[in-house]
Amino acid sequence: MTRTRYIIAGESSGDALAASLMRATDRLAGPAGWQGMGGPQMQAAGLVSGHDYTQLSLIGFGEALAALPRLLRLAGQLAEEVMALRPSAVFTVDSKAFSMRFAKILRKKMYKSGWSCPIIHMVAPTVWAWGSWRKRGFEQLFDGLLCLFPFEPELFDSAAVKACFVGHPAAFTHPVDRSKASDKLIALFPGSRGAELDYILEDMLGAAERLWQADQERRFMLPAVPHLADRLAARLARAEILPVQLVTGPDAARRAFTEAGSGLLASGTASLQAALAGMPVITCYKVGAVNYRLMRWLFHLPDPILPNILLGRVLYPFFGQSDQTSRNLAAALEAVLADPQGQAATLNQAAAELRALLTGGHVDFDASLQAGLAEIRADL
Repeated sequence: MTRTRYIIAGESSGDALAASLMRATDRLAGPAGWQGMGGPQMQAAGLVSGHDYTQLSLIGFGEALAALPRLLRLAGQLAEEVMALRPSAVFTVDSKAFSMRFAKILRKKMYKSGWSCPIIHMVAPTVWAWGSWRKRGFEQLFDGLLCLFPFEPELFDSAAVKACFVGHPAAFTHPVDRSKASDKLIALFPGSRGAELDYILEDMLGAAERLWQADQERRFMLPAVPHLADRLAARLARAEILPVQLVTGPDAARRAFTEAGSGLLASGTASLQAALAGMPVITCYKVGAVNYRLMRWLFHLPDPILPNILLGRVLYPFFGQSDQTSRNLAAALEAVLADPQGQAATLNQAAAELRALLTGGHVDFDASLQAGLAEIRADL
């Protein structure tokens, strides 16, 4: 009888991480049938999914609270699927609040039935940014925790959960060749969630218009994740003469980091990808008023930009909330573009530091994942 494993991921970033996790698990513990919820990359790796993974693409406390009844129903439904399948292991990837709800429901069902299997989560909660109150649930609910950053495992109680550093996938990609990047091409990264477009896209397009009015040889590239491509295309169709090219496909972001001389970028994983590519960018982020008040209370760092946090210094300027204006973004990028040689030296050094920090001595991400899984347990 073919072994079955169960896996859940939401959003495009989680889909890519989970696909790597599936491959690494199959190499470590032998191939299996994969069931659960995920996107196109997971399905290409063998997942059979009957659920729309984009329903986990939420932003902020307000949106998550409004969706709570629906998410609780979904978590219960997925837990019932696990109990019917009795897989050899269950994996959850990112989507931390939902993953905890699902694991809590599943643990109760396992206890009542007298059957259990390991539950492993990938992408640790950012207790280093939001406070240690986030970690207790993960220590109680999960058997293993796969961490993307090297300082994270020591933040968790090793007697409660086995946490391992497996590296960050962005650091394992081949460095992009920026030798032909055009200083007249500017990349726009407004985020991969629909709600992010509501708060960020218009300011970015406004900044792009200012930059274009200052130099009409400038052009713009906007890489799009598949589930937002139609919405972005409709918005760009109303941008009149602003020369913005919408780029889609699995290599859309890499094309932007290769071809564009600079960029405007929403906080998230893309900021780390830009830093590893050595690309000068201005970063920003904005949420609704209620979410912002909660974030100010809970967030413990000067800004949310990953390269700045990892390096312990400001690599990329950040404009949040009311500071995120088209005028500020355009002016900041103009200042960056005025010193290309200084920017290149600073960014190349930072890229080398980040790559060394985030690969953990492994040559590829799947091998690093496999080593981390083996450290947690091999009976998967």
